[in-house]
Order: sequence, then structure tokens, then C-alpha cells
Amino acid sequence: MLLRRAHYDAALILRDDHWWGAALAAVAGIPWRIGHAHPLCEPFLSRALPYHPQEHVTQQALALVRQLAPAPQSDRPQLRFVPTLAEARWAENWMAQHLAPNERLIVIHPGTGGPSKHWLEEDWATVGNALAKYQGLRLLLTGGPAEVALVERIAARMPTPPLTLAGATSVGQLTALLGHATLVLGVDSGPLHLAVSQGVPTIHLFGPSDERRFGPWGPAEQQIVLRTLLPCTPCGVFSHCPRHTEPVECMAAITPQAVIAAVKGVIPAEAG
Repeated sequence: MLLRRAHYDAALILRDDHWWGAALAAVAGIPWRIGHAHPLCEPFLSRALPYHPQEHVTQQALALVRQLAPAPQSDRPQLRFVPTLAEARWAENWMAQHLAPNERLIVIHPGTGGPSKHWLEEDWATVGNALAKYQGLRLLLTGGPAEVALVERIAARMPTPPLTLAGATSVGQLTALLGHATLVLGVDSGPLHLAVSQGVPTIHLFGPSDERRFGPWGPAEQQIVLRTLLPCTPCGVFSHCPRHTEPVECMAAITPQAVIAAVKGVIPAEAG
């Protein structure tokens, strides 16, 4: 077994319920198997930290790292992702080619891995149409390779065509480009966390996800979470709605008007 041959001293089980990772570390004979006392993981761990189901996953991960590299408990590191120089130059060139010198960039990243976390395409188009009325703004829709069709469908619903960039960037290029944005909007997804890592204002639409655990790791006044509180939220099921609502009720209940109002709180200068 590759893990056993490597003679690792320690394994950090960063996901609190990652039982098979903890089991694999135990079978590989890794002496220090550090994780949280989740019922599925604890039997395989050599050191189990207290498990708090509502604790942010970043805070959980930091607690595990401190077992090997002690740091002050009050320390709250800033979320940072540093693109390479080539990626930063790519983003600068893209901005110079697509935006006028005084234009500001607004980014909507509508896609995510879990179908039940998606917002309605027509609602994204409604928000995009409202943003098109702002002076000095250019709207960009971004997405990964699997989200090209999604981005194209949303763009097709908008009378004023937005810029689109889906399936054509690396993670680092996208991150560098998000760093130039005045505002980034989207659902619970990795690219929204990348935007947070660049210190730009963000608006996150949450439904089945628990923002206490998976919300933006940044100042609340700059990273805004929108959600509707239903009795069943957050359910944590990302593949479908357990109640079989279509569209997914907790996401559909977030109105375009609520998102537009949040945008106005960040960018108040609208064309009259």
C-alpha cells in the first residue's frame, strides 16, 4: 500500500465526517490520526477533537492544524489565494481588452456542483438586466467547463448582452480576474470563496447549505449571505430537494428584488 510505504507520521482528517479517509489512515498504520469526534470518524482516530456540528469548517481545519503547529486560539487568518504573475498579467490583459478605463466589473458566477444549490436562470437574468441599467458597469458571467451551457442560457435571456467567460480559464486566471471586480455574485460555490480570498465584496445565495459551516470566511459587512428561512433549511442535501420541490423551494424563495436590494447596498449609484 502506497500510504504504508511512505511511513507518514500524521494524517489530518479535515472533513469532520470523512470516515473512509480516517479508516484508510488507520489501515496504513499512520500513528497520528487527528480529526474531530464525529461518530463516523472517532473510532479510527488516535486524537479526536471536540465535534461541534455548527462550527465553520475553516475553524475546524485550523483547530486540526494547531495540533501540529500551535498558534494563538484567537488567531483568525485571512483567506488568501495568490495567483501567479502570469495569471495576474492574463487578467490585466483581459480587463484592458474588454473594459473601458473607467468601467467597473461586476461578475455573476451562477453555477455550482450541487444541483439543489442553483438559483433560477430567469432570476439571474432579471438581476443582470437590473445591473445593465447602472452607469459605468460591465457585467460578466463566468463558469467552469461544465457550466458553459448554463452561462449561455442566462446570457440569452438578457436584452443587453453581458460578457461571458465560461470554460476558458484556469482556477488561477479566474481568481485573478475576480480580484478586479467591484462585486461578485453567486451561489454557494468554490469560485465565490476565491472571490472572498481576493478581498472583493460578494453576495452569496444560500439554500440547502448551512452558512454557519460553509459561508464566506471574511467580514460580514463585505461578504453578504442571502437566504430564506424555511423549516427544512439547511438540509445539507445538494443533489436534490428531499421534499421533491421543483424548482428547489429554498432557492426559488430568494427573490431577484432581494438580490438587487443587496447590490444597491454595495453599489448605490444607479442610472436614473
